[in-house]
Amino acid sequence: MALSCAVVFVLENTDSEYINQEELLSTIGVDAVVMPLSNLIEYSGPPFSFAVFDVTLESYEALCVSIQQLENQENSSFNRFMLLSNDPLQISLNACWQQGMIAHVVLNDNVENLYFALDSVARTDIQNQLLEQQLKEASDIALLSMSASSQLGEIIRFLEKSYSCSEFEELGDLLNECLEMMGVSGCGVITIDKESVYFGDKDKEREWSRLLKQLQSVGRFIDLEDRTITNFDSISVMARNMPEPGSEAHGRMKDQLFTLVEGAEARVKAISNERVAQMADQAKASFLSTMSHELRTPMNSILGFSGRLQRKVEGDALSARDVDGLKLLNDNANQLMDLISDLLELSDIGNDVIPNAKRTLVKDLLHELLVESEQQAKDKGIPFSVSWQDANMTADVDHKRLRLMVKRLLLYVMKLSADGSVNVDVASVFDRQLGDTLKLTITREKVVISQELLDKMMCSFSKSGTGYLHRGEGNSDIGVAIAMELASEMGGTLNGSNLNGKGVQFDFSVHRYDHENQDVELF
Repeated sequence: MALSCAVVFVLENTDSEYINQEELLSTIGVDAVVMPLSNLIEYSGPPFSFAVFDVTLESYEALCVSIQQLENQENSSFNRFMLLSNDPLQISLNACWQQGMIAHVVLNDNVENLYFALDSVARTDIQNQLLEQQLKEASDIALLSMSASSQLGEIIRFLEKSYSCSEFEELGDLLNECLEMMGVSGCGVITIDKESVYFGDKDKEREWSRLLKQLQSVGRFIDLEDRTITNFDSISVMARNMPEPGSEAHGRMKDQLFTLVEGAEARVKAISNERVAQMADQAKASFLSTMSHELRTPMNSILGFSGRLQRKVEGDALSARDVDGLKLLNDNANQLMDLISDLLELSDIGNDVIPNAKRTLVKDLLHELLVESEQQAKDKGIPFSVSWQDANMTADVDHKRLRLMVKRLLLYVMKLSADGSVNVDVASVFDRQLGDTLKLTITREKVVISQELLDKMMCSFSKSGTGYLHRGEGNSDIGVAIAMELASEMGGTLNGSNLNGKGVQFDFSVHRYDHENQDVELF
């Protein structure tokens, strides 16, 4: 029997013709049911994998209340949900994220956006169903063939229950219970994504967690008298009161510990992946909301002034106000084009094109760009300087990515409202880890930006959650995000720092020589 994902669609504002039930079932395994909200409130059948609610700006608050009521029912008909809207919502969706929302899909009159989101969630749901089915089959077989082994049964029950754990603390407590049922005392440490979670005897947390972290990289098994430590990449478990070392019972217990901790390791990574996916969904929602605002602001100005000029009688002379309006019209059109260019460049990043590093005279590569930037700064009345430690410096760099990264950073710092100068410094430094390193520094003086905001700006799209873009100084920080991704693709690092209120500085570092080829490409 083919597995499917049961989904209920509650469409109060969207045409149900978007939901082709036969196509959804045959193509992505979604068994779709469409019903009004009033029917869902009275629904008492089997729970759905998740629900899809359509929403508008006007209906958002009322929908949040209805979803909360549905989730508070004794037998909830769903525990996860998506929001569906035709346009980006210019409001915070934090309330829905806290209630268990897994995605916000913006149609833009394109049903493919909905199908893509459904496919992503349904595929994970069906895979989990398949794993649960396989675990149940394995459990049934194991319990029948090895009914005498209660320890194996406890491991299987742990693996089954682990799929309901969404937090590392919850998984650790479940693992500790399993160890006790197997006849040993246990504790452990889960370490992943810079997060460390201890489980076990709280009175000895400091002592045991320090020991486990020290021995995590020593080996898979570490025997310490009546204790055995089992290590995997993300989890270390210490079982105490083990059978006598060297005995058959001791060897059998170690085999079972391996199976148990290996299963826990898999679930730790699954929880981490689920968190990353949720953060990505939140980041995308924030990104759409911000860019919608950024695009509409110049567009409204363009439409307003162009409409005003159209209403003038043909042949009428332009007033001074009309001339100012035309200049503003041109400025907003250019701003709109810059935003569209940013979006196109961002869409090209991470498209699996391998960086093409060539040995290059760095000054020749950046000369034209720096001359153009200096002229742009001059037009704005901004002092601009470039300093070269060595005019003949060479490095193995990807031409397109390096130029684009420098361009994006220069455009950003020149947009900031300040009287300070823009300074570019290119040097070669020695790094203990990288060796001979190309270091490029771009500084804008007299700019005040907090270090907290800079840290958010330096996050990549997939890691930053709702902090991906910041609206300030009349522009978004998408250029900095593009530069950050380009630096990463080139194998380098890009950092932003607040110069104690005296300015802002971006530092890019990359290993100068990655291959033996000594030929220098000239421009």
